Amino acid sequence: MRLATIALALVVPASSAMAHEYLVTCGPLEVQMSDRGVEAVVCRDRFVFGDAFSNPRPAIDLHLLTDKWQRLARVAESQLEPCQMLEQSPERAKFKASGVMAQAAGPGQWRWTQEWTMEAVGRMALRYELREEAAPDKPIRQNRISFIVDRNQVLTPAKDIRADTPGKPITLLERGGNEVATTFSGPDGSTRQPAAIRLPFGDNQVSFRVGENASYLQTWNAGWRQAVNVDFAPPKPSVECRVEIDLSALVGEQARLRVERIEPRPTPWLTEPIPPLPKPAEPLRLVQCTPAINQWHGGDKLNPEETRKLATEIAKHFDVVELHTSWADWQFGVGWDKDQKARETADRLAAKVREWIDIGHECGLRLALGMNFGGGEPGTGPHETRRLPQFQAETFGPETGEFKKAEQQFDWASEKAREFAYQAWSAAAAKMKGVDCLFFNEPHYRLLTWYEAPFFSEAALADFRSFCRDPDARFPAKPYAKPTLRTDNNATLADWRRWEDWVADVYARQIALQCRAVADANRDNPRYRGGIWFQNVEWVGPEWGTDLDKICAIPEVRYIVCEYCTNAASPNWKKFRYFAAKHGKLVSSFVNIGWYDAKAPGRVRYQGTDADFEAACRMGVAENAPMISLYPIDSFYPWS
Repeated sequence: MRLATIALALVVPASSAMAHEYLVTCGPLEVQMSDRGVEAVVCRDRFVFGDAFSNPRPAIDLHLLTDKWQRLARVAESQLEPCQMLEQSPERAKFKASGVMAQAAGPGQWRWTQEWTMEAVGRMALRYELREEAAPDKPIRQNRISFIVDRNQVLTPAKDIRADTPGKPITLLERGGNEVATTFSGPDGSTRQPAAIRLPFGDNQVSFRVGENASYLQTWNAGWRQAVNVDFAPPKPSVECRVEIDLSALVGEQARLRVERIEPRPTPWLTEPIPPLPKPAEPLRLVQCTPAINQWHGGDKLNPEETRKLATEIAKHFDVVELHTSWADWQFGVGWDKDQKARETADRLAAKVREWIDIGHECGLRLALGMNFGGGEPGTGPHETRRLPQFQAETFGPETGEFKKAEQQFDWASEKAREFAYQAWSAAAAKMKGVDCLFFNEPHYRLLTWYEAPFFSEAALADFRSFCRDPDARFPAKPYAKPTLRTDNNATLADWRRWEDWVADVYARQIALQCRAVADANRDNPRYRGGIWFQNVEWVGPEWGTDLDKICAIPEVRYIVCEYCTNAASPNWKKFRYFAAKHGKLVSSFVNIGWYDAKAPGRVRYQGTDADFEAACRMGVAENAPMISLYPIDSFYPWS
């Protein structure tokens, strides 16, 4: 059975306890269909529609916008009906997805239908019908289809992708025959007379043609996401939108088209009761983004008076503050007992942390120590792993069949590497007594490009076989990969899911080890309260190696933070609430109080309506969340 790495767990809207998913395969091309429409399109595990960085689902996003580009309603958040396969043959398949989407906090309601046709020659066609059932209380400015595209395909290579990163060459075709050669998101990268667009994909091109009622086509780069946005006429009271997509250059020789049903993973948080949260005396207020402490960044050069000024201001608004040592190099692997310079480096870092802890406590703050974001993990971060080839993970080259050392990635699947990690984390934590919590800032893996995951060493294979209780188990691989003794090119859906479950188990053991090491170092610290696991809701699930059930089962994890979720009705919030209740954990809501300005990195302000901001802040209070987390602290500095 052919399995795509895109065929993983979906975030299912609350209306649907069981998603209907299909994988359509045509040579190297793979399309995932669900109740929401097209979730992703990949070619040899590279996204055609979709983005490996953030994995937005669905990759072809249909929504309505009102004034100032505020979202009015979205197909992905609809009351969904089961996806139907209307036609299937070796040459052609046809699917129908439908549902009802509602205006957020308003009366508007629309019924929608998507009909997707896929052909073995590499063509896809969408017929999208939208009918208004109840009028909104805000005007519809855009009836938009967003084709999310991968940054690596449409932008020039850059270390940090920003909104001003130059785009690659594209071609716009306008009604009337005018052809515009421009660049993605460039000055001429949009048109109000759209007919078609050609985009680069590796050494080939993909193109799509839009219907005559398309009013605008935009190539859009926001830094954090890239898309081709196509606007159609609004539903008055109904509208039909058509798009034809040509991917034939990616298919090559005509292949037979195959369709497989993907059995969804259980979603008990959508069907089982979740006990209400007891009302706290007062929720804790946590905030992120204090200056980093390391040997290069200016944040650790604050003198005690400046630190006290900062802590005093923070304490006016918050109870808990993240104190992160990101990008530090603890030099544990050099040997503190043998190398005086390495020992002095670690001692200086720890002294600065203790200074913050002492001043923060005097100001009434609790300090959550973050040691695992930005490469500052003691003994296991990129700086230190480069010095430790014996503990470096390995990735896989599917074209060559080679296993390559990942010089900056620690081999958490290796038992010996984990033993070393415990020693490093314990030793570093012992130098920073008095901390209140351990903070995990969005740790995850990216498994969508499966062969780039750091899980292919011989030690990892031994751990995988132990997990599977199968001495002959091999890592799953795609049919196009070169065969090896460690990999299985005939992997089934069950094999891939077993691998995903193993990665999630390795991840949970990693978090548990880090928690245990810091807890052991703080046995005589009465203030210590355990770990805070802080995670972007889009990075929870098998494709990120993060199993919320396993995380909440870790005894030393006390809080879980549901980042980027401000809607109590969201299935994401329900998922966090469900597993927190199951394992007796405390759950935190989250509010983003800032936005990034590409021209002034680090300067952040909230961008949105006052009503939306107030609603986001009050969500946690209304839900009786015992903690409310906010980001970033910069927005509260009186001098910023």
